[in-house]
Amino acid sequence: MAAQLEKFYDLIGTSTYILLSGVACALAWQADLLSNRGLILAGLVSIWSGRLGAFLVTRVHRVGKDARFDDIKHNTCHFLMAWTLQALWAFLASLPVLIILTANVPATPLGIWDVLGCFCWVVGFGIEVVADRQKEAFRARHPSGERWIDEGLWSQAQHPNYFGEILLWTGVFITGFSVYEGMEWLSAVSPVFVAFTVLGMSGIPMIRARNRVKWGQEPAYQAYLDRTNVLFPYRP
Repeated sequence: MAAQLEKFYDLIGTSTYILLSGVACALAWQADLLSNRGLILAGLVSIWSGRLGAFLVTRVHRVGKDARFDDIKHNTCHFLMAWTLQALWAFLASLPVLIILTANVPATPLGIWDVLGCFCWVVGFGIEVVADRQKEAFRARHPSGERWIDEGLWSQAQHPNYFGEILLWTGVFITGFSVYEGMEWLSAVSPVFVAFTVLGMSGIPMIRARNRVKWGQEPAYQAYLDRTNVLFPYRP
């Protein structure tokens, strides 16, 4: 933090998900609690975090900085808070996986909730990957940032990548419906916290603030906002 190395923020953050899942798998194996459901979820989280981490790190090193930290990296307290919130994000988002892996209950066969949860994860992951690739391709054609993206999934929603992220974590939560007992239903914190963060904290509000500075006075941009959903990528 003293060196203001925000370039490694996303790499460390996404690696934390893999670390948490790995430690939980090791503890479950040691206690003879490791199940196919837990292994599947740990694998899905590792795939998501590995892909997203590689994507974000590649992007920030190509650009040279992370614009999210322009206003806070020179303030030690604010910069420390960003790293602390990142750790909290990784723990709360991973809560269903940690609970499922370490739940001291007899392993149940995979069933409809597992299928539904994995389906939501696959759809959400696919939307996030496609949206990220479409935006990168658009930025390559408009390196000066003179225009907002209005094509592909981004022509149907202003933030389709965040919709994909919320959906995939909702899928992870659903997968545990046949396992949760009592306080374990607090796993619902995972998709709720992810949605709250991207909708009200570090996601959409920060992007909208930057976009208003760039294009807020342009009628075409206002028309884009009026005709597209915020999250759900669908336009009749």
